[in-house]
Amino acid sequence: MTWAKRIGGVVLDLVLLAVIAWVRWLKWIGISETESAGPSRAREVMDVPEWWWDWGTGGDFGLFGPDAGNWAANARTLVEGGVPDLNRLPVHGWATALFAQFTGDYVFGGHLMNHAALLGTGVFTYWLGRQTSGRGPALLAGVLVVTSPTLLLAAQLYGSDPILGCVVAALLACTVWAVRGPAPVVVLAGALAGVVMATHYLGLLFPLPCALAMLFHQGDWRRRVAGPVVFLVVGAAVFAWLMAPYPTFSMTQVFSVYSEGVLGSQQGGGSGMTTAVSFVGERFDGAPTAAFQYMLGAVHLTGVPWGLCIAGFWIGVLGLGLPPQDTHRKLSWDWRIGLFLFVLLIPLVFLEAARAPFRYRLYAFPLVFLLFARGLGSVLALADLGVRRFWKPWPAGWLALVACGVVAWVVQPTIAAFAPGPGTWEEGWYVRQVGEFVADNYGTDGPVVSRSQGMTFHSERTLCPSRRPQGSTSTLEAAKAVIVEQCRPTGILPYIIESGTSSGPQDGSMPVLDRWVEDNYEPVLEVDSSMRTATVYAVPAEAFSASP
Repeated sequence: MTWAKRIGGVVLDLVLLAVIAWVRWLKWIGISETESAGPSRAREVMDVPEWWWDWGTGGDFGLFGPDAGNWAANARTLVEGGVPDLNRLPVHGWATALFAQFTGDYVFGGHLMNHAALLGTGVFTYWLGRQTSGRGPALLAGVLVVTSPTLLLAAQLYGSDPILGCVVAALLACTVWAVRGPAPVVVLAGALAGVVMATHYLGLLFPLPCALAMLFHQGDWRRRVAGPVVFLVVGAAVFAWLMAPYPTFSMTQVFSVYSEGVLGSQQGGGSGMTTAVSFVGERFDGAPTAAFQYMLGAVHLTGVPWGLCIAGFWIGVLGLGLPPQDTHRKLSWDWRIGLFLFVLLIPLVFLEAARAPFRYRLYAFPLVFLLFARGLGSVLALADLGVRRFWKPWPAGWLALVACGVVAWVVQPTIAAFAPGPGTWEEGWYVRQVGEFVADNYGTDGPVVSRSQGMTFHSERTLCPSRRPQGSTSTLEAAKAVIVEQCRPTGILPYIIESGTSSGPQDGSMPVLDRWVEDNYEPVLEVDSSMRTATVYAVPAEAFSASP
C-alpha cells in the first residue's frame, strides 16, 4: 500500500507539472489568429525553421531589452573563445549558445531559452512548494509564476533576468531537499549555487543564506556542520570553473559593478563603493514599505484584493498547519521555511533604496507567490483537518489542492487582461537587415558607428563610440576626434544614422557629426520600419582626420 501511494503521488505530481507546462507553453505562447498577417509576412523574410512558429512569436526575431545586443554578442564571444564582457556573466551566454545549436540563430535561441527558463521557474517553484507547503500551494504558486504578466514580459526581452529567476528557484528547492533529504544532495545544491553566482552579480547574494539554512538540519550534528561547508566549497569550485573565460575577474570588479549600479543613473552622484553605500543609506527610510508594496503588487495584479494579499502573505510566512507531506493529521508549525523564504526577500529593501531597475526584483516573484499560496493553504489545511475528523476516508491535502487549483483557474481572466502581447517581428527584421547588410558589404572586422546594439551584433563588428564622449562634442573637430580615438578606423567606416529615435550626448551620439555625414556622403542603404528609419553611409577613414 505504501508503494502504491508513492507511485500515485509521483503520478499526481507529474500531472500537476504537466498542467503548469500546458498553461505556460500552449496557453501563452504561439501565434494567434489576430496576428496572422504579420507572421505571414515574417515567414517570407525570415530564414528560420518552420517549427519556430510552434514555440515562439514574431517578437523572438528581434533583440529587445536592456543591453540585448551586448548579451547576444557575449554568447557568441564565449562560443568563439574570445574575451567575454565582464559585465555579463557566462551562464546566460552558454545557455543561449546551447539553444542556438538547435535553432541556428543566437537571437531566437536566446528568446527560446528565456521562454523555457520561465517554465523552469514555475516547475522549480512547484518543487519548492511541494516540499514545504503541499501540492495545493505548490500548484497555485507555479501557475501564478508562469502566467505573471510581469514575468511574461521579462521573458519576451532578451537578457538574463528569466534564467536568473530559474536557477535561483532551482537552488532554493534543492537547498530544502538537501536539508531534508540524503547527504549527497548537498553537492548538487552547491553546484547550483555556483551556477547562480555565475548568472548575474545579484546571484552572489544567495549562497550564504542557503548555507545558513542547512544548519537547520535535524540529523547528526556533524552533517549539520559539514553540509554548509561542502555546499560553499562546491559552489566556489563550480563558480571558478564557469568564470575561467574571464581572466581579469576579481572582487574589485564585483564592488565596481555594485557601485556603478547604484550611482550610474544619478546626476553628479560621484563614484566608488563608499559613495554608493552613502547613497543607499540616505534613501533607506521608506524603502521597506515600498519594497513590501512591490512584493504584494505581484499578487494584487492577479486580481486578488489587497487585504487578502496582505493576510495571505503573512500567514504564509508563519506557515501554520502545513506539514510537508500533506498528511494533515494534526496541526503543525514549521516556522523555519517561512523565515527562510522571508530572509531571501530582504535584498528587495536595499534594491529599492538603491533605486535599482525593477527587473532586478523579479527573482522575488516566485517567493512572494509561494508565500501567498502558503497562506491560503494554511487556512485550507485547518479546514481539511476538520473534514477528516468527521470523515476519516477523506484524502489528506485534497481540499487545499482543489481549492488552490480553482483559485489558479479563476484568476486567469484577470491575468490575461494585463498580459503583454507578443512583440512585433518588424523591428527585429529591420535591425537584422541593416546589420547583415554591413557585414555582407564591409566585412566583420572593425568598428561600426551606431547607437543600436542589435545592428552592431548582426554586423559582427564592434560598437563605436563604445563609451560616452568626455567633454563637449558640439564642434565637428571634437566629434571627429572622438571617432579617431575610440574607433581607430581604417578603410571604410560604416556609419548608421537612425531617425525617429532620441539622440544627444546622453546616449553617445553626436548630432553635429551626423549632419556632416548626411551633407557630404550618399546613403548606401535605407531601411524603414513603422517607428524609425535607418540610413547607412560608407565614410572613408581618412575623412575623420582631415579638416572640415
